[in-house]
Amino acid sequence: MAKPNFSVPPHDAAGSAARSTIAVHLRALIDQIPGAQRGEPEPVHQVRVAARRLRSAVGLFAPYIASLRPKVMDARLKWLGAQAGVVRDLDVLGELLQQRGKKLDPQISKDLEPVFEEVRVRRAKAANDLARSLASNRYKALIARLSAPIAITHRGDAAFGAVAGNLFTPILKSVIRAGEKMHEDPTPDDLHSLRKRAKAARYSLEMMLAIDKKPLGEMLEGLEELQDKVGEHHDAAGAVAWIKEFVGARQLPGNVAFACGALAEAFRRREAKLKRRGIKEWNRFVKSNPERAVRKALDKVQPPQISSPPARGSSNDAVHHAPRTRRTAHTQGR
Repeated sequence: MAKPNFSVPPHDAAGSAARSTIAVHLRALIDQIPGAQRGEPEPVHQVRVAARRLRSAVGLFAPYIASLRPKVMDARLKWLGAQAGVVRDLDVLGELLQQRGKKLDPQISKDLEPVFEEVRVRRAKAANDLARSLASNRYKALIARLSAPIAITHRGDAAFGAVAGNLFTPILKSVIRAGEKMHEDPTPDDLHSLRKRAKAARYSLEMMLAIDKKPLGEMLEGLEELQDKVGEHHDAAGAVAWIKEFVGARQLPGNVAFACGALAEAFRRREAKLKRRGIKEWNRFVKSNPERAVRKALDKVQPPQISSPPARGSSNDAVHHAPRTRRTAHTQGR
């Protein structure tokens, strides 16, 4: 299981936890911006991840946030994630095409060079577009809004552990519904829908891990495995669609068209194999009874016995504003 990005102690106030979680993920986003503006693959990936984590945080804590409009903020963060996502998807596609191409006949692999070059060209353009987006007023306004003091609702004093079930249950049920809608032979869209919901549930569950690490940690592992398996299928299906679009959009020499066909067929075989693995992982996840795991974990949450200052490192200690003050701004590039 990957190390959780941020977890909220169960007795922390939900409003304070909302502020702290948003601040942590916002700082993670801001720290990656210089590298993403240079088009570096890992910072680009982390910008996309941070945007998704912020969406999950805003969505999970929406009942306790008074100064942010969750739907508006979700749309703005979705835009940011999409800007980084175009570059990230081309990084993943380029790597997959290279890996699968190397397994073909050497001459066929050589004839695929126009395909690889097209990915590089599109990636360079997408990276430039991302850099412009990260320098735009739209991005700056988004960061300023998330950096401003976050007012909480009158219910914000509720202990996170006492309300976590109500917050997370609809997210988990959306995963279950997406899986139940799949037929025996799910389409790529069916599996992709399941993947997106599993990812959202995973990010939300990470925030809850401090409530009870064992059952929730096991469930988190199941969500990660499910996300990975259906994600690999999505990547393979996307590669087939991309090759088809590439071939259909231009007149290609016979040897290049033949090589593209061979590569697409290799991905189709892999897609079928990964579909079976994705369905198997889904069945395993359902059999683990995730809803019961959540109930079991939350049943263990007890109110604190005495009133005491929050422990060092709890979410109540977090600074509400992620960006540092002007007098320490020179340290932001570290």
